[in-house]
Amino acid sequence: EWLSGALPRRGGLIRAGVRAVLPRPAYQALRTLAGKPRPLAWIPKEFARRISLADRLRAKDPILQPAPSATSARRLARVCRGWEQHLLETDERDAAWLGLELRFPFLDRRVVEFALALPPNLLRQGPLTKIVLRRALHDLLPPAVRDRTSKAEFSHLFADALRPHGVELSIASRGWVDPEAAAAMRREFLEAEGPGLYMWPLWMIRGIEVWSGSAARLECGA
Repeated sequence: EWLSGALPRRGGLIRAGVRAVLPRPAYQALRTLAGKPRPLAWIPKEFARRISLADRLRAKDPILQPAPSATSARRLARVCRGWEQHLLETDERDAAWLGLELRFPFLDRRVVEFALALPPNLLRQGPLTKIVLRRALHDLLPPAVRDRTSKAEFSHLFADALRPHGVELSIASRGWVDPEAAAAMRREFLEAEGPGLYMWPLWMIRGIEVWSGSAARLECGA
C-alpha cells in the first residue's frame, strides 16, 4: 500500500509497516525514544490506573470482521466506533440552533458499502485523497477545487474560545487532569501558529470542565 502511493510517504511506512505489527507497549517505547509526548499525558497516572485506561485504549476501535489490509482495517474501525456518531449528533445540534436540518448523503448504506470495498490505490495517490470522488466530479469542478490538497483551517476559533478562560480547573482537584500538564499544553497551543499539537486535548479538557461545573450546579439545586 505504501509503495503504491495509497498511503502518504511521510509516516505512511511507519503506520502501515511498523505500528500495525508492533505491540502497543513496544510502539509507545519507540515514541518515547524519539522524543514524542506520551499520549494522554494530561491524565494523571493514578487516575488512568483507577479507570483501567490502558485496557480501554486497547479495546477501542473494535474490528467486527477481518479486513484484507491495514487500510481496510482502519476504515472499518472508523465506521464501527462511536466517535462518528458523536460528531453527527454534535453537528445536528449545532444546525438546530440555526434552524437547519442536516442531511448526510454519503452515509447512505450503499455508498458506505461501496467505499469500504474500494482498493487502497483508489483512496489515495500521492498527496491526493478521495480519488473516486475527484474523478466523479472531474467535469463539474474547476481544477483549483478538484485538485486541492488542503482545507480550511479554523484553529484560531479554538484559541479565541480558550483564551478567556484561565488555567484553573476544578476537575484537577478531582484528580482527572494534571494541572501542570494542562497549563503547559494551553500555553504552547496559544503561542503556536496553526492548529498545534494540543488543540483537541485542550478542547476535551475544557468540555469536561464545563460539564463538571454544570453537574455540580444541578446537584446543588437538587
